[in-house]
Amino acid sequence: MIELGSLGEIFIILIAALVLIGPREMPQLLHTLGRWSQKIQTLSASLRQGLDHYIQEGKFEEYQKSINQEKLQQSTEQDQQREMRSSSSEHDHEHV
Repeated sequence: MIELGSLGEIFIILIAALVLIGPREMPQLLHTLGRWSQKIQTLSASLRQGLDHYIQEGKFEEYQKSINQEKLQQSTEQDQQREMRSSSSEHDHEHV
């Protein structure tokens, strides 16, 4: 399809909405969409601010370190379990 750019796409969507919804309900629909858009922007900004604050306090780095430490511990435990299984299976084969 031909690229019209974002302004052209918005124009096509508005024309389609005008045909499907009708001219009487269009102002109310646009008002509602504007309020939703504003709420989404507010929530997005709040989330971004919270994440920035979280990162600035160093809690994110602490979280990453704790996750990495847990992964290392799990990996070590899995290695130990494999070694135990391998040594026990070797031990079983010696007695056969």
